[in-house]
This record gives sequence, structure tokens and C-alpha cells, in this order.
Amino acid sequence: MDLENKNVDALDEKYDFKENIIKCYNSESYRKLKAHFNKNDLFKVLGISRLESVHSKFIKWLLDPKEITHGLGDYPLKKFLQMTAIVKEKYKINDNAELPDKYLNKFILENFDIDFDEIAINTEVPIGEYGRLDIEIKDFYIVIKKDENEDKNKTAPFYIMIENKVKSKENKKQSKDDKDQTEKYYEWVKKQVKNKKYIPICIFLYPGNRRLECSSEYFLKVTYNDLSEYVIEPCLEKIEIDFGKMFIKEYLNTLSYSNVYNEGDIIMAISKQEKELCKEFYNEHHDLITYVLDAIENEDDIDDESLKNIKNKVDALKSSRDYTKYYLDGNQYNKSRLALAIIKKAASEYKSYNGLNKAMDNYFDKNSAILTNNYEQSKADQKKGNKRYFVQPEDMIVLDNKNYYVTNQWSKDEKFDDLLEIAKNKLKYTIEEAPNN
Repeated sequence: MDLENKNVDALDEKYDFKENIIKCYNSESYRKLKAHFNKNDLFKVLGISRLESVHSKFIKWLLDPKEITHGLGDYPLKKFLQMTAIVKEKYKINDNAELPDKYLNKFILENFDIDFDEIAINTEVPIGEYGRLDIEIKDFYIVIKKDENEDKNKTAPFYIMIENKVKSKENKKQSKDDKDQTEKYYEWVKKQVKNKKYIPICIFLYPGNRRLECSSEYFLKVTYNDLSEYVIEPCLEKIEIDFGKMFIKEYLNTLSYSNVYNEGDIIMAISKQEKELCKEFYNEHHDLITYVLDAIENEDDIDDESLKNIKNKVDALKSSRDYTKYYLDGNQYNKSRLALAIIKKAASEYKSYNGLNKAMDNYFDKNSAILTNNYEQSKADQKKGNKRYFVQPEDMIVLDNKNYYVTNQWSKDEKFDDLLEIAKNKLKYTIEEAPNN
């Protein structure tokens, strides 16, 4: 498609398309992005970057608490269990997934230990007429940490099965008497539970970031983006063994690899580093990106679904969203994240709700919805798609031994401006607006 000769000229005669293409090509953000995605990795070199069995074996390696080549012990398995609780809580599609409610907060807050002396982790496990399990993790126990209301105790053994999809979809029944793949697997898992008193967790794992249905409602729907964000990247930050660190980096790189010449080689996940590179590129070339999308928005040779996605992106880019960035304590934040950082910093200094409120000039009396300890309501909002609070474990605030959550709704300027004024003048925090926004 010739953008220069087609719709671009009609959009805005004052916009110099060629000049901005040259600026983009010469920009540091473009060079960094290009260099990153042009990197090779071991998986791509060997031609195994989209082999399902390879990904299953990497997951097995990472989650094995006895694996000496990463030396992380049960940390990856703990993060994996935390991830299951987070995606169960966040997404309505997982409402009926089988994960006992009494473990959700324990997993999210990592308030547990793991007894893994008898653990067994296997891939490609044959289960007779039912088929073959991609990943099976069994015979480990959760040890609940002692707190004020509960003695320390060990659960029944857990059983995790993962149906791993990389380039394929769920196998559907071949006859009216047959069952779809996840229905058959769940039937088999229930037999194991009955025989050995297991606590089961069934997972349907697939690439990308969309929540896909599978036939059994009892499976947790988990994406590789979830796996990357909640498990793999935290492990990369913690790991000290050079081989393990290199292996995880290579794996993260191959997840974002997409070969447009090979059908099915889609991007499986995008890492935190890649998101930052893309954000930097977008911030520098926002107008050019919007302009290109505008130019192709009404093209006849683009399928309807793609056009719909393009239109949604154009509308989003043209919205009045505030992209201003701020610095606090050497870290850069957008508006809502800065608000969270301010309140978290103040909470760590004043410890109690009343003390915090008083130090902030009774700010929460005037804005009662900003801070809540009603976690159930926050979870309900999340399931409805109303992501109104920061509810990740790392975003939680503890005051008076209670868990509090901060709203992420900061579109009203006066509410944010009041907070900014209090932070600067009452709390004496140094906050600066980042340049070139």
C-alpha cells in the first residue's frame, strides 16, 4: 500500500509524512526496538521456538523445586500458585475454575510454604484412553503459615495439570459419544482426586493476552503473558546462577518472536523490557503511528476484523488520555501510578489510617473511594471488567494490620491535583514532571 499517494495527503496537508518517517528511522527508540527484536536466541537458531513440547519442558524445568541449574527452590512454584489465584480473581471467565477459595488470599499474599519432598513433575504423561497430559505436577503440600487466627498445618496433596497450547487449539470430540479434550481430562482428574484425595488445579495455557474459552469451565484460562508477568520475570530478577539467568532471558526473547512467514508463529508473550521499549517508541512517534492507522482505516483490502481493531486503536490514540510522566524518588510514573506511589510512600511512614489521613490533610475524608479495605468489592469490580483498584500483591497497602487498595481512577484533574499539592507541600515530597511528554 502506497501511504504517501493514497489517503495520507487527504488527511492533513500540513503533516510532513516523509520528514516524520526519517525522524522515526533515525530515532534512538526505533534503533533500540529494532536491535532488540532482531536478536537471535537459541530456540530460534534450533528452529524449536514454537514446539509445544519445548515450552512444556521449560515450564517443568522452572517449576521444579529440586532443579539445581536454577537454584530458586520453590520460589517459581510459589509464584505460579500466586498467578493461579490472581487470574482466578481478576477474570470472570475463570469464575467456575476449580481452585478452593480458602487458598486464594494465601496464594496472593504468599502466606504459605511448600512441602515438596515427594513432588513429581512430568511432561507428556499418557493417561490411557483419555490421551496425554502436557504437564503434570503432583504430590506436593501447602503448609499454611501460622498467624493470629490459625495454627500451622499441612494440606492434602495438590495436583496440577496443564494443557499447553502453542500453535494448536483444543481437540474437539470426534463423535456424539465422545467429549472435548478438556472435558475428558477433567473427568480423568476427578478420578485421581477421588482415589488419592488430591486438591486439583486444571490449567488451560495458551499464547497471547486474550481470554479464550475451553470446553471445561473448571479449567483456569491462563495466558503466556500471565506466565511471563507473574512467574518468569520475577524469577529472572531473583535468580543468581548464570546459566539459569541466560536460559530464562533466551526463553523470554523467544516468546515475543513472531515469524510472519510461518503461519501460527504468533507472539506468545511480551516481556516488561519489551513493553518499555514499545512505550518509549510510541511516546516519541505517537503522531506518526496515529497517522498511519488513520490512513488505512477505510481500506477495502483489509478484512473487517482487522479494520475494527485499527479503528479501536485510532479512537484510543485520539482520546484525551493524559500521558504526562512524573518522577518520584528516581522512578518514573504515569498519573495513576504516581498517585499509588505517593499513598504507598506516605502509608509506610505513618502506619495507621488515621495517622495517614491526618498527615494528608484529611484527604481521604474528602475522597472516600480512593482507598478501600473492601477487597471483595475490588475483586467483584475486576470480574465485571471494572478495574477500579490496584489489587496486585505488590500494590497493597497495610494500615492498622488491614489490607488497603488504592483506586486507579484518576481522570478527574482536581482529585489528582489535590493529591499532588498535598504530596509536595504537606508531605514535602520532591515530584517533577518528566520532560518531552
